Amino acid sequence: MASIDSTELRRIYESRFNYTDDIAFSRTEPEKPAERVPVDEVLPPELANKLSFDPYAHQANGLNVLSEGENVTVSTATASGKTLIYALDIARRYVDNPVVTGLFVYPMRALTRNQFDNISDLLNNTLGLDIDIGVYDGDTSTERKKEIRANCNVVLTNFAGINHYLSHHQKWARIYQNLDLIVIDESHQYGGIHGMHVAWILRRLKRIVRNYGGDPQYVLTTATTGNPIDHARQLTGEDAELVDNDGSEQGERDIIFWNPPFDPQAGPDPKDSDTGASTSFVSNELTSILASKGIQTLLFTDSRTMTEVGLKRVKSLSKAGVSVQSYHAGHGQKTRRKTERGLRDGTIDTVISTSALELGIDVGGLDATVLAGYPGTRQSFWQRIGRAGRGTDRSMSILVADYTGLDQYIVRNPEYIFEESVENAVIDLENNKVYAQHILCAANESPLTWGDADDFGDEERLEQVTEMWKTAGLLTGTLDTGVQYTRNGRPESDVDLYTTGGDEAFEVRVEDGDIDHDPIERTRAYRDFHEGAVVLHNGLEYVVEELNEDTVKPYVLLSQQQNITYYTRTQRDVQVNDLESVESIELGDFIIHRGNAEVVTHLSTYEERRIKDNARLGRYQTGNPPLAMQTHIMWAEPTAEVGREMLREFAEPESIKELGTEDSPFALDAHEEGVRQMPTTVETDIVLGGLHAAEHAMIGAAPLTMMMDKRDLGGLSSINHPETMSALGLFIYDGVPGGVGFSHSIYDRLQLLSETTKELIDGCNCGEVTGCPACSMEENCGDDNEPLHNPAAVWFLTRLQEALEERSSDLDSQPSETAA
Repeated sequence: MASIDSTELRRIYESRFNYTDDIAFSRTEPEKPAERVPVDEVLPPELANKLSFDPYAHQANGLNVLSEGENVTVSTATASGKTLIYALDIARRYVDNPVVTGLFVYPMRALTRNQFDNISDLLNNTLGLDIDIGVYDGDTSTERKKEIRANCNVVLTNFAGINHYLSHHQKWARIYQNLDLIVIDESHQYGGIHGMHVAWILRRLKRIVRNYGGDPQYVLTTATTGNPIDHARQLTGEDAELVDNDGSEQGERDIIFWNPPFDPQAGPDPKDSDTGASTSFVSNELTSILASKGIQTLLFTDSRTMTEVGLKRVKSLSKAGVSVQSYHAGHGQKTRRKTERGLRDGTIDTVISTSALELGIDVGGLDATVLAGYPGTRQSFWQRIGRAGRGTDRSMSILVADYTGLDQYIVRNPEYIFEESVENAVIDLENNKVYAQHILCAANESPLTWGDADDFGDEERLEQVTEMWKTAGLLTGTLDTGVQYTRNGRPESDVDLYTTGGDEAFEVRVEDGDIDHDPIERTRAYRDFHEGAVVLHNGLEYVVEELNEDTVKPYVLLSQQQNITYYTRTQRDVQVNDLESVESIELGDFIIHRGNAEVVTHLSTYEERRIKDNARLGRYQTGNPPLAMQTHIMWAEPTAEVGREMLREFAEPESIKELGTEDSPFALDAHEEGVRQMPTTVETDIVLGGLHAAEHAMIGAAPLTMMMDKRDLGGLSSINHPETMSALGLFIYDGVPGGVGFSHSIYDRLQLLSETTKELIDGCNCGEVTGCPACSMEENCGDDNEPLHNPAAVWFLTRLQEALEERSSDLDSQPSETAA
């Protein structure tokens, strides 16, 4: 690539944009040579003689594991050639058995089409085989689908399609009878709600394939995760061997963490004020410098809107003749393919993209990547920067940090990126709403019997859900003779792979026109599309005029506006009721629980805030009713003594005197005596403020330990809760009906998370007792970030961490049991 280093980049930036910016960290990753294995050691001669290269070590390893009849999970770097493993495996199976079939599943249609071209070229042109390959998805014509089912050896598809195709399994009989290989590409994409659905779809698929006599092996390709084998088992229900000995080469890579100056005093969202440099602006400016220097660059943004905004900015900032394009799922297929070709052949200098180009779509070897904000996980970070520096070419990757807790933690602790193992992917199969939907689908595909219990949880769970659907009149029969679906409809049509289901989605309409917008869930409608809300979509501004759920099809009605000078933000009240502890541990002055609860959320009011300075213009009623859900939860329950110690530590002496002497009970004790008493102001400011700040920061830090978005979680802090022993409680719950397992994973990883959260708050340079957006403030806090008390939060987390460490030491010191 054209020559530029961090010093030169900073000099150009300062001279062009007239203010100093900070490089918080820079590092050069060394060149890594390739490690290869002779091709004739892993392929038969008729295939080995056709290849002009030796496979990488991990490719050879994967092929050998498959030869031994095992399933395999391949966890290596971006662009390390994972596709070659399963493409060559199906090739050697075809040589032995020309009727063999394979099912290759991808998370995106664009990736499917891209892989179709690459695999077809390898199998039929390079290897000279006559393997029929077909893409089978919503873009495939009816006639082509018939041809694929009748003739193809390899079918490329997606899980949304498989969910629908399984009820027509008779049409797929030839494919299922001969199915030797199921490939799940980019398997790390399947976590949370989406992962739950995919796991049950795979179990439905396995059951149908088994009925046709098929017994396939599995290949999962994944970016690096903290638990690849466990994740593969949760996803497929099968064990797999891990292949992670990455033998691909890598050129030198300069990695830079760029931290724009922000003013912590600017309020809850300083990036929207005039006091600091926007992450979006800085990333656009840096991209324009690279593009103008002839460095082919890919800029990642977090939304389609910022992609289009970035396109305009980078074009205006770059020198004449620089070719800049945007890329996201909102573009048509032809436009996306044209952009991909332009990157590969070098006719496009710079692309601004959403996460759509994070996955393995072939765009050639880029020179640089710029990330406008930390993408949320180390796995995604390495995926994105891995798009540059293909082969042995030198590359540059820049993370432009945002003023959030995650981003600021990263720039203060760069070793987290380089030295720690990546986050765990979480799939929780306990969500009964999702489970019940797929049981209904399975019964429609083939009658359910006791023999299916191994695929679908256990006998008790299967029986309970089938009885529930029988009572509802949707199933009939018994598990002894077969439980069948009774209706004429297609239950799979009611399965949304990105929600837990149960509520009808709201259509999005616009006055006097059309809008291309997906339907929205009820929770999002109440939060972002209440009457009076400002909505931005595809660069246009709207105000919600009506939210109507008293019709057959609920809808929200928008009116287009121009030059809106304010944004809206909902305020929520949360209640946590009916706590059910499934598991708990006592840690001195703490009891930690995981279990279930009813969470009632009322998005009752919203604020209008001026964009320029974040000033509050008014607060109004949304008109929304409360929303109640049963979900997973974890909570920390400190004793009243913890609250009293917190007061002694941080309250002014005269405030303590008002409460009584240190030998007298504080108001916190009233709950222990069975008397309900309102907390005093000092208790609210310090004890509740400490718990509240810790709760916010813990939710913000959770993505540092798990592959998730902090919006998947909700929280509540209380010093007056009726269901805890001391009235004190810090609650973190899954923000999805039925739960997805994130809060329960926090319970399991609480020691690591409490340590990380403490550093996130304690290491922040704001110096504010009430915190800032980079530590304990949360932009969607229903209590308007009041009260918050950072020093009390650090004290509380220290006490909790000490209790957890003491328990770990006690367990380590216990003698292990030995057999007699």
